[in-house]
Amino acid sequence: MSRDFDLTTVPEGWERPFAKLREKWGVIPTDVDRRQGSGHLLTLSDEALLEDWNRATLNSTTGEGFGVRGWYHEMYRAFVPGKRILDVGCGVATSTICFAEMGAKLTFCDIVQDNVRLVERICALKGIDAEFFYIDDVESYDAPPFEFDVIAAIGSLINAPLAVTRREIDRLKQHLRIGGRWWHLAYPKARWEREGRVDFSKWGEMTDGEGTPWMTFHDRAEIEALFAPSRLRFLFECEWHNNDFNWFDIELIER
Repeated sequence: MSRDFDLTTVPEGWERPFAKLREKWGVIPTDVDRRQGSGHLLTLSDEALLEDWNRATLNSTTGEGFGVRGWYHEMYRAFVPGKRILDVGCGVATSTICFAEMGAKLTFCDIVQDNVRLVERICALKGIDAEFFYIDDVESYDAPPFEFDVIAAIGSLINAPLAVTRREIDRLKQHLRIGGRWWHLAYPKARWEREGRVDFSKWGEMTDGEGTPWMTFHDRAEIEALFAPSRLRFLFECEWHNNDFNWFDIELIER
């Protein structure tokens, strides 16, 4: 299977991409190896919800979990205070709530309303002042304020065909100041190859469980294509955790 860089053709069945993705992504990763429905989490008491979030975050950032998320939390600890960060596809916002606790100013958005409500409630319990936006369709990306210092797409922009993701990035990069940073967590080509080079419409069920409609890999070439014609500077990139994940820290030079 060769890599298709068609950034204009939306595959059949993806005419309403957010509706398709909502069928899956109300169930979100909350721990290293656990997923829960945001609707269910909203039914918990304040005490139980906060306990669940704190426990899951500890598990994925300390001890063996340091190699999952903790390392990049520490890498950006001195950088994030005072920075305006937009979390795209916040889910349960493990990393970005931690960044808020380090002193960043957060704006959270998601295509699933319960995910937004969940993060808003966790922030209220933690005393974090932030902004929250529900993304109904791609035009909804116009709603958050402009000129962020960082846009964080932590595994949230790899679960749709490239043509769909390109449309999202075209909207989102307008919110990033020139010289600002884009943090991108994805799955690398090495993982896709290791797991059999299966069709992207099938690979999602291997990476993220039953009902995942699509999953693709993003290496540097995909990133450059998705952002074109913008000029980028790659400040840092790596693969980690047995090549399960890759991370890109990108500076926007010119839109």
